[in-house]
Amino acid sequence: MKIEKKVSLLYFFVIICYAGCAQQDNILWANEVLGYSSQHYENKRYAAREVIGKPNSMLPGGVLSATAWYPYTRKAEEYVWVRFSKIIKAKQIIVCQNYNAGGIIRIEVFDEKLKPYTLLERNPLPEPIKAGETSQYTVPVDVPAIHSVKIILQGNIKKYDFQQIDAIGITENPTLTYQPKIDLIENIKFPSLPEKLDENINSPYGEDDPIVSADGKILFINRHNHPQNINGEEDHSDIWMSEIQPDGKWGPLKNMGTIVNKIESVWPCGALPDNNTILVGTHYYDIMKQRNATAPAFCYRKKNGWSAPEKVNIPNCYATGNSTLDYGIAPNGKAIFMAFERENSYGQTDIFVSLLQSDGTWTEPINIGRTVNTAGRESTPFMAADNVTLYFCSDGRNGYGGTDIYMTRRLDNSWTKWSEPLNLGPIINTPKDDSEYSLTASGDYAYYVISQDGSFKGKDIYRIKLNEAVKPKPTCLVFGKTLNAKTKEPIEAQIFYETLGTDEKDTIKESGIARSNPNTGSYKISLRGGKLYGFRAEAKGYIPVDENLSLVDLTEFKEIEKNLYLVPIEVGQTISLNNIFFSPNSAKLLPSSYPEIDRVAQFLKDNPQIKIEIHGHTDNGVAGTTESYLLQLSDERAKSVADAIIKRGVKSNQVKYKGFGSSKPIADNNTAEGRQKNRRVEFIIVEK
Repeated sequence: MKIEKKVSLLYFFVIICYAGCAQQDNILWANEVLGYSSQHYENKRYAAREVIGKPNSMLPGGVLSATAWYPYTRKAEEYVWVRFSKIIKAKQIIVCQNYNAGGIIRIEVFDEKLKPYTLLERNPLPEPIKAGETSQYTVPVDVPAIHSVKIILQGNIKKYDFQQIDAIGITENPTLTYQPKIDLIENIKFPSLPEKLDENINSPYGEDDPIVSADGKILFINRHNHPQNINGEEDHSDIWMSEIQPDGKWGPLKNMGTIVNKIESVWPCGALPDNNTILVGTHYYDIMKQRNATAPAFCYRKKNGWSAPEKVNIPNCYATGNSTLDYGIAPNGKAIFMAFERENSYGQTDIFVSLLQSDGTWTEPINIGRTVNTAGRESTPFMAADNVTLYFCSDGRNGYGGTDIYMTRRLDNSWTKWSEPLNLGPIINTPKDDSEYSLTASGDYAYYVISQDGSFKGKDIYRIKLNEAVKPKPTCLVFGKTLNAKTKEPIEAQIFYETLGTDEKDTIKESGIARSNPNTGSYKISLRGGKLYGFRAEAKGYIPVDENLSLVDLTEFKEIEKNLYLVPIEVGQTISLNNIFFSPNSAKLLPSSYPEIDRVAQFLKDNPQIKIEIHGHTDNGVAGTTESYLLQLSDERAKSVADAIIKRGVKSNQVKYKGFGSSKPIADNNTAEGRQKNRRVEFIIVEK
């Protein structure tokens, strides 16, 4: 992406000083615009509404900001009139002018009856301060409680051309000293400085869009006009990849070839944790509409390499104007992010999200909201492995340079409620343009781009080791193979995972999808802490064996190996129902059992010729427990499962049940782990 904003080092240090200023509270910022003389409303920028709220445009360098009011007509006097959420007996007026400060000729305040009082009137005016200025004006004691404030600028004097106001506030504190601050993540102390990747990754031709795999072993990048691009130096962008070496360094980049890079322009946007699926952006010529177009697409690992990009059909997915499209994907594969400008965007480019539906279709793009999006440019969205933490870059907030990288967290399942974005700090964010951030599932290393001069050739890829403050929430990277339960041979399969409910009201499930390697059967999925999960592999002609994993108490990144087995649909084959749960010493099914019961029922409805027998088993019980009790308990539990399956529309003659008590152990009853394995429910295919 390109951002046209130049910043001097002097102003970089100025804004760092701002970040340390104290006493930021007790200020009532304007919350409504009552009127204005004019506004430069080009591509949703510079509107009078941008004075609402706390300062977000006090950027260094003396440049116009899209997120501040810019009067357009240049009359003799220009004004903006704002009110506040409540009427207070203010002691000070605070005005943040982010560009050509000094042109205020008059300040008027109004009481609750809208009677005006002139607070300031001056002539001649001082010299303008190009870098901007925060000014505080004392309110005389005889001025009543303030309802609203009008700021009048001198508009037709050339030296005050292009004036901007970012924010207007009032305070009851007569001694408060205010300067805008950068909203920083607390306790940012990076273990080391950013590291520019070596010549194996960076070249004189320009690299960007780094996407690191969840396990940190693969790096996908976009290489511009490189002689070894598919069409040589005339080829604007090809996807290349590198693999981590035993010494921890990245190996030489390799072009991903003519199949992946067959489209005129293609670039990496995201990778699922499975290492077998990548999201790419594509630029192509739309013959039907006779215009250039872009769209997200998936590339999948096949037995003989990677597939060609397969376009994702997102309805009503388009951009207006000349805005560039950036894409990203949630690690569960169920949400695609995009950044572009259109009719319902708040700024030049906003971040939107499209969600995968149960029928396999995608929703129209949904604007993720004003908490994240400004009148400026928000772009390069990257969602971390926890499926909650979103990193993006923006030029519409107080920051250290042209574009800075920010972090926000999803607050619910609506995808439109987010925490207030926080800046990643001056170690990562420089006076230049910083963007295109991605990181591993562990959060140990982040990769991003610094643009030296705004050109593609001026882009290089850096990485930095992170501390806990800027990491996503703890996750578990589950890995293993998808195997034939009978032969133990690898099978190409899809992996599905879901949260398992803990009570009757817990019906919301955040599910995800992944793929296994078609040659080795290897897979990886990333699961966020605090939940109980069920997961399985599915392939045609097989019945999946569900697994479960409790991450309720997860407090740090962890890797766990679990092979997933698929049972051939053959008479005599036994399938373990690992995600069937009962109340202690009872046959009452827990809600977390329902997803697996639903799948067994659907399998039998889809295959009405198949008949099964549910088998219940127990451990050997505590001291004094009789075998007759265990036999009865196992029989009742098998019956509960059979009844639940039949209740879901399965013919009763397809399902029988039987309890075996503790007579068929599969593990040592002298250990807690062994007893847990012996307490199980299975079914056997008895007729096909």
